[in-house]
Amino acid sequence: MIASTTRTSTELSDLELRDTSSPSQHLPSRHAAKWRWAIKRGFDILAAGGMLALTLPLLTLAAVAIRLETRGPILFRQERVGLHGRIFTLAKLRTIRHEPPAEGRHSWARELDPRIARVGAVLRRHRIDELPQLINVLGGEMSLVGPRPEVPHYVERLAGELPDYHLRHAVKPGLTGLVQVRARQGIPESRRSIGGGFRLM
Repeated sequence: MIASTTRTSTELSDLELRDTSSPSQHLPSRHAAKWRWAIKRGFDILAAGGMLALTLPLLTLAAVAIRLETRGPILFRQERVGLHGRIFTLAKLRTIRHEPPAEGRHSWARELDPRIARVGAVLRRHRIDELPQLINVLGGEMSLVGPRPEVPHYVERLAGELPDYHLRHAVKPGLTGLVQVRARQGIPESRRSIGGGFRLM
């Protein structure tokens, strides 16, 4: 079941799910979508809560290590664009030395970036720095799996370059996604996407 990439996120919510093997059978998309969202939300809460409890000792050790090596806050907070274009605050363990960016600007820390602290390099290598986003999942701002959320000014630029870019905001952003798993660290997911078409299955 494929939704045309030319439709808006509002139109997507009104689509009917069609069984291609039996064109005469139709399921009301809104009813089916409510069940899918409820099941997915329940899974997110249970899984994220369990993962947060299991990794709490690791997060505590990481926080102590960050504080011992560098000055500044333990958490890095930044505005990102989520479901339906809503802005939310994403949290990560801080992996770079505390240097507040210029107003309205953000630069991505790459693999050999000299700003990355020694502890931060270890946290990034094992994706430990992403664990605080489990709180975002519990809060309903993110899901465990979905497109990675971008900062607002990147979204504005990419929306002008990729005609179907807005479709990624028809679902909640995720802690991880297929593109991010396969891709190199330090480059925004949307920049690695080949072409501008997104398909919703």
